[in-house]
Amino acid sequence: SNSQPLYVIVDAEGNVLIQPSGADYNVNSYAAYLKSGIDAFNSKE
Repeated sequence: SNSQPLYVIVDAEGNVLIQPSGADYNVNSYAAYLKSGIDAFNSKE
């Protein structure tokens, strides 16, 4: 069987911060996704 990762960025309480994403093998695109999760986390404070 073949499977792909599903990335879900959540806060300390388990709330989803941004839209989940499947596999993204482009380094710049994946870094931007992670950065948007950080920004969403910081905006909740």
